Amino acid sequence: MIEIKSIQEGFRRCGMAHSETVTRYPGGTFTDEQLSELKAEPMLMVRDLPDEETISLPECVDEEDRQVFEGQTVKDLKASLDQLGMEYSKTAKKEELIDLIMLNTARGSEE
Repeated sequence: MIEIKSIQEGFRRCGMAHSETVTRYPGGTFTDEQLSELKAEPMLMVRDLPDEETISLPECVDEEDRQVFEGQTVKDLKASLDQLGMEYSKTAKKEELIDLIMLNTARGSEE
């Protein structure tokens, strides 16, 4: 997985516009040549991530609490994250948004 953030919104490289918001792309999205070009571009911040990177929730998170969020829309979840002051990818999926909320509101996370 590749994470890309542009210094300038809409900066184009390798046939696509890049955002000032961190965006993740699955492995295989870019050729080796394109990856080299992206990494060499001073207008972009590029980071390799393990393809199997997952967020593991702490033991203090009650999976039953998750169901409260499952009934919310993506728009509502993003509003909740905005209230928490949390950053998230514009392309984040519902499950990723729920994980972020749960990680930051877990009982006992203040300890």
